[in-house]
Amino acid sequence: EPCNWHRYFVGPEAHNVLTLAGGDPLGVAVGDFRPAESPVHVHTLQLSDGVLSLIDARLYSDNVYDGCARVVVHVADAFWLLLDTPPHDRQDIAAAWYGFQCDRGLDVHTADGGVCITKSDDALDVWIAHSDAVHSPQIFCGATEPVAGWVSPRYGERVAAPQLRFDVPADAMAAAFLVSLHADYAQARIVRHLQQNDGAHLVVLETRDGEEWLVYQPVKCKAWQLHDATLSFDGVLLWMRFGSSGLAELRWLGGTALSLPAYAVDIVLRGDKPADLAIGPQTTADEIAPSCARLQWPFCHRRD
Repeated sequence: EPCNWHRYFVGPEAHNVLTLAGGDPLGVAVGDFRPAESPVHVHTLQLSDGVLSLIDARLYSDNVYDGCARVVVHVADAFWLLLDTPPHDRQDIAAAWYGFQCDRGLDVHTADGGVCITKSDDALDVWIAHSDAVHSPQIFCGATEPVAGWVSPRYGERVAAPQLRFDVPADAMAAAFLVSLHADYAQARIVRHLQQNDGAHLVVLETRDGEEWLVYQPVKCKAWQLHDATLSFDGVLLWMRFGSSGLAELRWLGGTALSLPAYAVDIVLRGDKPADLAIGPQTTADEIAPSCARLQWPFCHRRD
């Protein structure tokens, strides 16, 4: 059967999203345009302090995509982290994959635990790491069986370009992807990804300088067990960076308290109104103590 190229380019197969074979998150396009009314609703949450940013989008529809979600966390000058939750009921779906469509002229090759994308003429290097929930990607470029690896620079034109497809096993409850252009995160790996039914995630990254932990909790605070340490966070988004000397930097959005006894961290803000917080190696107790009812942080010192 000839390929319907219009349907391919407007559908999920040609984009950087979850594809469920035979379905379309916005409904299958008929003719040149989609229906003006679509029984699809997307609920979003957005938070940012200028360095740490988050957007959570959840799709509700009457098709196979009902319930799927994508959370994107951005740490400025560092990385993007994609946290994906496919629909739980996928028994009647023949295939499912996450796609990353690259532009033409890029070189793509797999490496241990990830994918490197390069463009020699301007020294572009992009590193993509994935969690164990998905298989290592297949790479397509100008393929017709299946149709994959095409871009359309302008209407009526198609050009071969590399596309990554990460197959999603039927029992996978969530997947995580790290995307970075920063040299410090080249060869970084996702070594742990935990997910709860209410959409909460905990991710551990292994970098060349240590580890980074990220916790996202859209509904309520939780206690997480990791590396023989118990982490309790009352807030929405938490990012921590660990170096050779231990915990070095912390940021949270919409939080009130954090307890991590194994690293001598115990922080409770004054009052019960959630707020953002940032602590780094140069942060002094004098700077943040006024906003805290309780403060224990290994690198906090008082200014002489």
